[in-house]
Amino acid sequence: MRERFEQGEIDIDPDDDKLAAQLGSIKWGIDSRGRIKIESKDDMRKRGLPSPDRADAMAIAFAGKANAVPMNIESHAGESITGDLMSKAW
Repeated sequence: MRERFEQGEIDIDPDDDKLAAQLGSIKWGIDSRGRIKIESKDDMRKRGLPSPDRADAMAIAFAGKANAVPMNIESHAGESITGDLMSKAW
């Protein structure tokens, strides 16, 4: 996912402070085989951080999408999803 950010393929909502904080708080390193190892949720909890739910959702959404088109992720936090969804312009 880091490469997708660097290449401009992912652009998060600049007002989504929660997602930005979650993405920025996850530690990572390189394992003995040269692979990127991302901090576990248990280790994050030990550091007093909550589960990075938004970052998880974003990672899942982009998993395996190596040739996907660029996408702008816009936050709809606080908006209701009830009512007439057909008339809602997302």
